[in-house]
Amino acid sequence: MRRQQLIRMLLVAGLLPLIVPVAAEAQSRGRTDGPPGSHIGAGGYEAAGFYRYSAEMQFGAALSERPALSGRDDGPPLSFGAAFSFWGDDWVRLDLSAHHLFHNSQTFFLVGPRFQTGFWPVSASAGVKGGLAIVPDFGIRFAISPQVGAEMLIGDRLVLGLGYALDIPVDTRDSTVVLSHRPHMNMGFRF
Repeated sequence: MRRQQLIRMLLVAGLLPLIVPVAAEAQSRGRTDGPPGSHIGAGGYEAAGFYRYSAEMQFGAALSERPALSGRDDGPPLSFGAAFSFWGDDWVRLDLSAHHLFHNSQTFFLVGPRFQTGFWPVSASAGVKGGLAIVPDFGIRFAISPQVGAEMLIGDRLVLGLGYALDIPVDTRDSTVVLSHRPHMNMGFRF
């Protein structure tokens, strides 16, 4: 008898951490008995037309201050990339991006926040990303990329923008840094 009670107590103790957050979440929702539209943002409701995700393509120029670590610097001074974003709100989002610099054959995989003014249809943004850079003949390096830009929202979903990024792959063995300037345009779609 005692063994069954012990098993029940352990089962309840194991499920309790799963049950309490769900109950707390259900209680945190706001009231909706105010004037029309007052319930937006009060817990559980969002403004119409707010889309949490976006996908975008980036294309533009890519110029380095000196030859790449590998000595390759023979391609066209172009870059191409893509980004997937999670919008926490109109003023902040988390970007996951990848882009390739054709002039020195470097590829970047970056993640980081981007903060915006939140005023639409035109908004300014700034952010910093960190991640990996694949440098030919040298392998994978840590990279950072501070970025600034401006975007315009057309309708509810289409985003067009201009931006500038400074891509910095760091060679930790001898502290060699090769800066790549990347002015670019972006076209995105929120969903």
